[in-house]
Amino acid sequence: MWVARLDLGPGPDGKPRRPQRTSATENGAYAALDDMKKEHARHGDVPLQRPTVAAWLTRWLDEFVLPHKAPSTYDRYRYSVTNDLIPGVGRHRIDRLRPEHLRALYADMKKRGKAGSRPHAHIAIRKALNDAIREGLVMQNVAKLMDAPAGGDSDRSALTPDQGRALLRYVSSTTDQGTPIDRNSSRWAMALLTGVRQGECLGLTWDRVDLDARIMDISWQLQRLTFIHGCAEEDQDGTWPCGRKRGGNCPDKVLRLPDKFEYRQLAGGMCLIRPKSERSTRILPIPTPLYAAIKAHRKADATPNPHNLVWHREDGSPISRQEDAKILDAHLRAAGLPDIVPHESRHTTVTLLMEARVDPKIIQAIAGHASLAVQDAYKHADVRHIAEALGEVAGTLYLQELG
Repeated sequence: MWVARLDLGPGPDGKPRRPQRTSATENGAYAALDDMKKEHARHGDVPLQRPTVAAWLTRWLDEFVLPHKAPSTYDRYRYSVTNDLIPGVGRHRIDRLRPEHLRALYADMKKRGKAGSRPHAHIAIRKALNDAIREGLVMQNVAKLMDAPAGGDSDRSALTPDQGRALLRYVSSTTDQGTPIDRNSSRWAMALLTGVRQGECLGLTWDRVDLDARIMDISWQLQRLTFIHGCAEEDQDGTWPCGRKRGGNCPDKVLRLPDKFEYRQLAGGMCLIRPKSERSTRILPIPTPLYAAIKAHRKADATPNPHNLVWHREDGSPISRQEDAKILDAHLRAAGLPDIVPHESRHTTVTLLMEARVDPKIIQAIAGHASLAVQDAYKHADVRHIAEALGEVAGTLYLQELG
């Protein structure tokens, strides 16, 4: 066994720092020494030990994702890390991770019926390895050396225009007793006509709807944030000073929120959040059929509304994403329509925009992949083009018949 050792002088504690690498051959040891010298020149340091993939992913979540990403993004990455990546490749040392290790993981996930989770796991490991490169832990991103795995086949699809019309007719109808099928029926018109995200719909408040100018600001989203311990640091034995295991049961619990996000707590963990950036502001025009539906909804809504939400439960509390999905599922079954989830209503809107040959940049702006600065909202040419594009969707769905 050959050993390559690089003398970096004393560290902050005064002890000598001599990172070393081993190799079965003399040439391999010299190559490892050259790599350490290059790494030191590039990053100014060479770690004494390479962490395992599990150790790095745990640190990555805490230091790189949690402070800077949206809570929903953190939860998505944490799920992939905890349930797929650490069990599958966590034992490998990070600099010895190879594409074949990831391919084996993805093959195993497919066997276990988790093919649909593979793209999310691949995105997480790719981003984690990018940050590992910047930290000087690896020289290359092995996740980029392979094709991203395909997701699972799904029988879900976007609604066709006819199905969209059928859904909107159903939710706008009344029961035999004359009561509305859904007092929040305009919420589904909002989804199909604008393609906004579920959280953007549920988090829309009346102060961000300008009916006179027929525009709305959808830069805030409703999300359920997680409570964490606020009592003190976790003890070495894994216990907390408050004696409670779950952060939600801690008497001094606090919400887990990135540093660069604004938030407004509504009830429990239900909060309105948005990034602290002007670029995060999204202004959309209100198409004529949706304008009529929202205006009628505002006039008819006589229930309590302490949070000023456009769509809410009868007691005024926010509608959770899970409850919203159950409501849509019940409507689809009652109307004899295919099963979709709220997110897939966006696909219907985007599909109709593409069929209308709308400029891809306008589609991106509508779908939220690009933003309009708030100060330009009333004069920016994109607003007019977006209004025209959403008018195409309204025309395709014949929503004038539903007014």
